[in-house]
Amino acid sequence: ILLLLFIFSGLLKGYLLFLGISFPIDITVFTLVLIFLKFGFDSIIKKKPIVFSKSYINSIFLLVLFYLWIIFTLIYTPSKHYSLQKAGFFGLNFLAFSLPLLLGNVNVKKFIKGFIIISISCGLAYLPFQFLYQLGEMSLTPIDQLDSVSGMYLDIGEYLGLSLVFCATSSDKLWKS
Repeated sequence: ILLLLFIFSGLLKGYLLFLGISFPIDITVFTLVLIFLKFGFDSIIKKKPIVFSKSYINSIFLLVLFYLWIIFTLIYTPSKHYSLQKAGFFGLNFLAFSLPLLLGNVNVKKFIKGFIIISISCGLAYLPFQFLYQLGEMSLTPIDQLDSVSGMYLDIGEYLGLSLVFCATSSDKLWKS
């Protein structure tokens, strides 16, 4: 649940901004701290040393190489500010990918089901917000935050596309039990 909250925290912040609600702390940072606290607490309770499998190390190594390539390509980009922002956001994707490998006890079947259900729910919930935004009726959202909110469709599209891939490549056993 915490991992799903971490992954969807950007959309949650966007929906809250649509409604004119802001929190004193960042939801993404808060959920990341909770995940690390839970991981640390679980490893202390179980008194089990943290051991990384070879597949984990290989996966993280390849992801780090890819991330370094992204950073290297920032040298010749015309948009320095935007590219640094995107590289930072990819760092969050890096964490979202590596946390299940690090935690090791993530129920993949439940995670994928939750991911698909939340993605579809976010997509459906976005439709009235986008309609009101297009009409100019989103008076609760501060003007300086409208740009970040109006781009939520990109995240929703990414999540829905990933959900489609999950559904297309999963067996029927995903939805049973």
